[in-house]
Amino acid sequence: MFHFFVRDESHLVENVVNDILQKLHLRCSTELKGVVGNQANCRNVELLLKSRRVIGIWGMGGIGKSTIAKILFAKHFPQYDHVCFVANAKEYSLDKLFSTLLREEVSAKNVVGSWFHMRRLSSKKVFIVLDDVDIDSLEPLEHLCGEYKDQHRNSKLAITTRDKQLLV
Repeated sequence: MFHFFVRDESHLVENVVNDILQKLHLRCSTELKGVVGNQANCRNVELLLKSRRVIGIWGMGGIGKSTIAKILFAKHFPQYDHVCFVANAKEYSLDKLFSTLLREEVSAKNVVGSWFHMRRLSSKKVFIVLDDVDIDSLEPLEHLCGEYKDQHRNSKLAITTRDKQLLV
């Protein structure tokens, strides 16, 4: 005997609309309109992004690291199944990261929970940008990078920081 699950059509339509709205919002960020002067740096970082799975953008405050990361994210996120741009990594948790990536409320309070969610994403193309990472956000970052090696071969992780030692 077969069991068929019928999804509520209104729920399906709502999910499609929310997905489209999210993509439009990410694509049409008003703060990036008219940004000039970063084209060469963006091209260099894009070349790195094509050849590496994890990249770091390091430099002192105010030189455009976040702007480059936002431009790259806005340009490339449609190519990925799951995306997340974390504007202030210092104040972000793994719970919020996985909730955003999976588009559902999740708990990743420990290594096992985090590993479980990374495994759920392992066959998907994932693009994560962690902006403004500092020493306080290092432990979850190390764990995320350690798990990232098992992700889909086209998944990408980009990190911006003022502290070069975090990228070594």
